[in-house]
Amino acid sequence: MGSVLTGALVAAAAVLFAIGSNAGTGDLTLGRLASIVTRSDQGDDGKGPNGGPRAGVSAADRPGDGPGARDTTEGRPEGEDAQEKGSGDHAWRHGPDGDHDGKHDGDHDGQHDDDHPDHGAIKVPCDPDKLIAALVRANAEGGATLRLAAGCTYLLGAYDEHRDRHENHDGRRPWGDDGDDAERSGLPQIRKPIRIQGEGATIVRPAGVERFRFFTVRDGGRLRLSDVTLKNGREADGGGIKVEFGGIAVIERTEITQSVADSPHGGGGAIFNEGRLTVIESRLTDNSAAGVAGRGGGILNHGLLALRKSELSNNSANGYGGGLANHRASADVSHSEISHNTAAEGGGIASHSSRTKVWDSTVSRNTARSGGGIATREGTLAVHQTKVSDNIGFDNGGGIATAEGLAAVDDSLVGTNTTFGNGGGVAARRADLIVRGTRIVRNAASGPDSVGGGIALDVGKLVLSRSTVTGNEAVKEPGGIFATQVRSEVDDETVIIGNRPTNCEGGPTEIPNCFG
Repeated sequence: MGSVLTGALVAAAAVLFAIGSNAGTGDLTLGRLASIVTRSDQGDDGKGPNGGPRAGVSAADRPGDGPGARDTTEGRPEGEDAQEKGSGDHAWRHGPDGDHDGKHDGDHDGQHDDDHPDHGAIKVPCDPDKLIAALVRANAEGGATLRLAAGCTYLLGAYDEHRDRHENHDGRRPWGDDGDDAERSGLPQIRKPIRIQGEGATIVRPAGVERFRFFTVRDGGRLRLSDVTLKNGREADGGGIKVEFGGIAVIERTEITQSVADSPHGGGGAIFNEGRLTVIESRLTDNSAAGVAGRGGGILNHGLLALRKSELSNNSANGYGGGLANHRASADVSHSEISHNTAAEGGGIASHSSRTKVWDSTVSRNTARSGGGIATREGTLAVHQTKVSDNIGFDNGGGIATAEGLAAVDDSLVGTNTTFGNGGGVAARRADLIVRGTRIVRNAASGPDSVGGGIALDVGKLVLSRSTVTGNEAVKEPGGIFATQVRSEVDDETVIIGNRPTNCEGGPTEIPNCFG
């Protein structure tokens, strides 16, 4: 038992994970997630991807093509003088959200800059060379705000077709330091505060050209990217975007799709983050970590991540974290939809040696061998006011699998998940599991020797408070809660009934306040 977290850690976790929110899990639907991005074929009917509504931003919130907007031929604003120089990056001078130290990126859902539209934005024509030139100049001049051509598709050619035409003023190429092209960006690396207003444009890597991701944010670089689609990126890590240590990125109302990270043990099909990343009202879909042990089909996080009001769907990883992999890092997921992702471990979300919070979200219809919805190992997981449903974990943990750490599930629903091993709803091994105000219902452990349709624990501690474990099924008894070598605390307000073949009888360890 010494390997299991101590009672002091459990008490501390009760404070750590008491996330103040009044919204119920039933309030979150896909309908509430605004259609995330505008596409190049979007008409005037206000519809976005797949015929859904446009992203939730009004015309008043978006910088218009007002008198302050400027055009460019080679990334240089017309009539530029000393006063105009660098004016486009005013909104970034104090951090990615207007804060003075840059430590609160994304805390205001990106609304700070929209309250003060930047009339010094550089308009970029519908030409990939003009976009590259504008980014080269923005880096050289300390930052800028670029506004893409509305609805344009910027079709990036092969890597070498562009780079010889766009050298920095000191003769170095903008894509890498000292000729290092081991990892390539189709666009110049972000080294300064740069904001890109996508205006519904699409940036595409065509099939058959050399591999590259779209954006690399270097140490000291700050990227704010909004209202754009990135399609078909490919690189070893970070198929669409890579944020390096010391870099900051805020991604708003953006779609990243059909991008691939293919290093054997790396990943981040859409985004690989080692710095500070905020993703807001965005959609990451059909991306993959294709390496033999690839991690994070949608996002691989090694830094600080805030994911809000976003959708991760139909992503895949051969290793862990079909939608999101959080590895030795910190991730907060809120008001988001994690669905239809696949991985060997953690179909929707995988957390390894990390602190991961998931609240006011839906984790559904994901598939993995272990932890169909969420898998966590050697760290802390907090799930609050979240629906974990209709996931499949073939080996164990249809909804949630936790091992050698602490998992706290509060005011949530864990329902209609399936495993062919043990723990249809939740499977825990050498872990502390705290369940408060939560319904664990109608889960199934369907393998020939499966037990614990609702919960299965092997060594550790179980705390059940104000919760319901009902309607769960297993092939062998018990169908409700199976426990072996577990210290259990079950309060009088917890109800464990209607599980088959039994509620708790037949398990190696007796569960308090559980009968039949």
